[in-house]
Formats: sequence, structure tokens, C-alpha cells
Amino acid sequence: MTFSLTRTVAQWTAVWLLAGVCSLSPLSQTANKPAGNRAAGAMKLTAIKIKPYNASAGALADEITADGYHNALELSLLVLVEVTGKPGDFSANQKLIVTATEGTKPVLTRRATVGLLNDKGRFYAPVWLYGPFCRPLTIKAQLNGAAPLTRKVPFQCGE
Repeated sequence: MTFSLTRTVAQWTAVWLLAGVCSLSPLSQTANKPAGNRAAGAMKLTAIKIKPYNASAGALADEITADGYHNALELSLLVLVEVTGKPGDFSANQKLIVTATEGTKPVLTRRATVGLLNDKGRFYAPVWLYGPFCRPLTIKAQLNGAAPLTRKVPFQCGE
């Protein structure tokens, strides 16, 4: 009985030593690193997409693509800020700031962390802007202090 207990202790000691050595290898340190701490490749802002929501119809309309004047009191906006990079990239350090102003009046400031990029290397950060809008609307997105991406929609009210 004493011999088998000693043998079992020796086997467990060998297993623990082997596990300790394996955990020190550079390969295992990279593999065990949480995804949020891995260095992400270069992410950049590529688009600001704006989809009007018509409260009277209860539906999203097609994306606003042209810069024509919009005059509808029942519109709110779903804004999608597109971030692109290497598929699967994520970094908790990628900070996005989205601001919106109607004329000179600030109507929104949102700070967010960019999520995991999909298999096409894209992430869409959603922002909801409540209408109505009666003055030109400027939406600005900025990623980690880089040059901002800006989109303007010339709203106006009245005849």
C-alpha cells in the first residue's frame, strides 16, 4: 500500500511539473490570452448609413443616400456606423464616439466599444435619433481620435 501511494504521488508530481512547463511556453501564453487584450489590426470607419423610421407607417424606409431636403415630422433615424478591419478582430481599446447636431444644437453624444468584426470584417454600431428634425442634421463618427467621418442630411420644416 505504501509503495502504490508513493507511486501515485510521484505520478501526480510529474503531471503538475509538465503542466507548469507547458504553461510557460510562448504558444500557450498567446492561446490563453483573452480576445479583448489581443492587438487588433487597423480598424477604420467606412460609412455612416442612415435609415429613416416613419412613425406613421411603423416601418424603416430605405437608406438615405442622396443629399436632398427632407421634410417629414414623423421621421426618426436609425444610424449605422460601419467599422471595417480584419475579420474576427476585437480590441477593448477601440472606442467609437458618435455625435449628432441639429443646426448648432447637440442632440446626441454616444461612446461605445467596437464589437467583434464579423466574417466580412465589419461591425455596425447602431445609434437611434428621435425626430422630428427641422434644421440640417450633422452626424459625426470618430474612432480613437482619428479623422472623423461626417454625414449631413439637410432637414427643414415648413413650406
